[in-house]
Amino acid sequence: MLNKGSHKYNYQGLEAGYYDFRRKSLRKRWHDLKFKLVSTAVLEDSPNIIIDLGCGPGVFLRDFIPKDIQRIGFDISVAQVNYANQFQS
Repeated sequence: MLNKGSHKYNYQGLEAGYYDFRRKSLRKRWHDLKFKLVSTAVLEDSPNIIIDLGCGPGVFLRDFIPKDIQRIGFDISVAQVNYANQFQS
């Protein structure tokens, strides 16, 4: 468990694929808007590779980065990485 000030967050306790199961939630929509904004900015430079540190279940790489770009994600949660790996192409 990480401790930041008085807030504790259990990254290992977050359900794998959390946002995939909450497609209609406001938080999911907020994340999608942020991901779209970031991907638009990142893709302007025509990169060959995108590295996502703290990728969680891989939603950003999977849904917002074209498949012809090499995508690499890292996360502290093994469950999230295992979930993301299910969607490799």
